[in-house]
Formats: sequence, C-alpha cells, structure tokens
Amino acid sequence: MGLAMPFIPPGYEAERLRFGQTFDFLFENDARSIIWNVEAAIEVAKHRPHRKVYRADFMQAMRFNNEARTSIVPAKLMATDLAQAIIILPLPSIMIPGCQVIIDGWHRIARAIMEGLPFLRAAFLTEDDERALRLKDVILI
Repeated sequence: MGLAMPFIPPGYEAERLRFGQTFDFLFENDARSIIWNVEAAIEVAKHRPHRKVYRADFMQAMRFNNEARTSIVPAKLMATDLAQAIIILPLPSIMIPGCQVIIDGWHRIARAIMEGLPFLRAAFLTEDDERALRLKDVILI
C-alpha cells in the first residue's frame, strides 16, 4: 500500500475550523495543498466495504506520520474507538499516481500499535469520493 506523508499546512487553521473536522495534505514538491472534509468522509465510509489493513502496513503509515509531525493527542489516543474503520483516500492521480493517504484514523493506528493488534479495518474510498470530499485545492506559490 503506497501511503503518502500527511502534513498540516501553516495558515490554514481558520479555513479548517469552518468545515469542522478536516484533513490537510501539503505536496512539498510543488507547494500544493488539499483539504478534505473528514466528517463527510466518515459518513461515506459507513457505506463502503471495509478491508483489513495489517500491522506492517499501519506501522509503515505511522512512520510516515511521525516524519510529517502530525500530533497524536494522548487523551484522545485511549478514548479512540478501534472498531471504527480508518479512512483511506486515493490522492489525485495527477499529483502522485497510485498513492493513498489516511485522512482519518491516526489515533486508532497509534493505539493498535501500542496494543499489538494484528490489523485494523479500513474503508478505501474511491477517486469519485476523493473529489466530492475535497474542500480546497490550492497552489500555495
């Protein structure tokens, strides 16, 4: 599973607050930022098939997460519902063909690693879902 590194771009906090729970991704190679609506993605994911994502894959994803400096809040970590599927979107093919990004579930992944779980459930959304959930797609330079 080719997972991309998440990153919250600076200066987007006010924009993010307008939409509730969001996930931001910055393509560092071309300074492009995308914001997705996570609250809507959670609803979409309820109606998509779920597959297992095994420990090796989510351990790799967490290494990317650590490199990207996305924070894991300890209080939220222990309260997270491991039964809820993580949500994975394909990145736009013009950006990074074949790459996927986890837009919801980082606390579940961290807790699953801590507790030694062999897998988590994941909803793999479609390219159409990605376009529908995209709130903002901006060139920063």
